[in-house]
Amino acid sequence: MKRDVYPLAHRRHVDNLHGARRYTSLDLHAGYWQLPVAKKDRDKIGFVTHKGPFRFVRVPFGLANAPGTFQGMMYAVLRGLTWQSCLVYLDDVIAFTKGSVACRLVELVAVLERLSQAWLSLKASKYLVAREKLNYLGHELSADGDVR
Repeated sequence: MKRDVYPLAHRRHVDNLHGARRYTSLDLHAGYWQLPVAKKDRDKIGFVTHKGPFRFVRVPFGLANAPGTFQGMMYAVLRGLTWQSCLVYLDDVIAFTKGSVACRLVELVAVLERLSQAWLSLKASKYLVAREKLNYLGHELSADGDVR
């Protein structure tokens, strides 16, 4: 199996958040399980138990290629929005705005529409909407645009 080496988000990407005033944190529900395994690859990750052979039809946790493949899919889904109004780290999406309330709503709706069009579902219990302060990937984000 060829290794998928799509780059994951890096700490320096958080620099794009400087000057942001509000943050919305979104988390995909069962992230990898929303990504189908290509039919041609299902036998490669199959397994056998005393009850017979089984094959994954959705990407399981623990595969070497899963993070890179998933990150690539998320960047493709949010292409054109990433870095401008959202950042993505695997199944964690942060929407942000440096503009007015109206801009914030337009940008958040654009992110949500893209996720919906890709049939990706979110975990409602983890929504954090229009926060002035937020912890993201170990960084404390604030409404004055500081990233610590």
